[in-house]
Amino acid sequence: MLKTKEKKMIKTLAEQRVFAYSIAIIYNVFMTYKRTKKISVAIINTVIAIILGTVTARIIWFINSGNKDISQLFIWKLKYFKISGVLIGGALGMLISIKIFPKYRTQLIDTMMESIFLSAAVGKIECFIKGCCVGKVMPDKILSYTVALGYIHIEYPVQLIETGVWLIGFCILVKYKGRISDLKRIALAVLEYVIMRMFVIEQLFRDAKLFGGPKMIVIYCCIITICLIVLFKDIKKEKCKN
Repeated sequence: MLKTKEKKMIKTLAEQRVFAYSIAIIYNVFMTYKRTKKISVAIINTVIAIILGTVTARIIWFINSGNKDISQLFIWKLKYFKISGVLIGGALGMLISIKIFPKYRTQLIDTMMESIFLSAAVGKIECFIKGCCVGKVMPDKILSYTVALGYIHIEYPVQLIETGVWLIGFCILVKYKGRISDLKRIALAVLEYVIMRMFVIEQLFRDAKLFGGPKMIVIYCCIITICLIVLFKDIKKEKCKN
């Protein structure tokens, strides 16, 4: 069993989310420089992503919290950040960087999308350690390590499963680099995540609703439809040419 002090330290580190953000920043800087051979592009691209990711994460947290005190937006605490905001802000940063450096469009898209999937995977490990978004109770003595982390019941490690799903998306982005268009590669990675989220992850949460509930079903179906359109939009044209 872990001591109370050790468990508190683990949860504090998890709440800070420093590791997940650091992974994204380091990967973004290193891979952008490696692919463009321009340190200035790597730094500017990363700074834009950090600024937009930080601002968006704070705004989304503020909206979700229901807090009406605007001054809370300016309190610097990483637990007041939403990981979804970081991802959205990073994507917006990518679009701005592409406008600034159109010559390196492909390299910037590759690096940003890969860093988003990689950091999301690490972030879900943080969620597991913290003990939030827990899964359904499992049969006894299957995953006893969750008891050591302070859980009352032995539960499905749903966040670790989601980490695996994000990593599969990351591997898809890397594997199909240069084989298919950037847009199709992103659509394929997003499609993999959404399908796994809808049919696997949503069913494992303790308070699980069928496919995430009516609202999420609509959202998932819209995303799946868009991804399929992107993936198959050129097939009809190719058939006509043949």
